[in-house]
Amino acid sequence: MDWTFGDLLATPHGARAGPGDVFGSGTVPGGCLLEHVDTPNPADFGRWLVAGDVVSLSARGSAETRQRVVPGQPVTAASGH
Repeated sequence: MDWTFGDLLATPHGARAGPGDVFGSGTVPGGCLLEHVDTPNPADFGRWLVAGDVVSLSARGSAETRQRVVPGQPVTAASGH
């Protein structure tokens, strides 16, 4: 990241923030599962997310969002043309 979260909130970057606005930053270091697979010791990687898992995101002094992982649609191979 080029800026801290404090900088993102303090600097308007051409936009005005209001109540209910959501700030997104992309993936922060350590926040991507692939980073944990590509480590010096891949055995330390626990597992991929599965249906029923709950993923939560929170920030100190802010709200929390929680999503439950649900089964996806079956994958259908594309026919070759």
